[in-house]
Amino acid sequence: ISTHSLEDTRVVALNKSIGLYQLTNPTNYTLYSMTGQKILAGRASDNSHVIEASSIASGIYLIELEDADTKARLKKKIVL
Repeated sequence: ISTHSLEDTRVVALNKSIGLYQLTNPTNYTLYSMTGQKILAGRASDNSHVIEASSIASGIYLIELEDADTKARLKKKIVL
């Protein structure tokens, strides 16, 4: 029985990319501006996933992760 949860996921923003690490299940992600505008969305199906964000302006964003199996959600602020 796995005790990992979405809260164990590490989100790292570095050099215009966003790394998602320690994913235990397929995870849907959505990136929002601080005004609530949806910037991009996708699905990570591996234990780690890198989102290319070079076309996104520098600033503060909100990333929402949703476990595709349990539907658990997690939101984190990131700086690009």
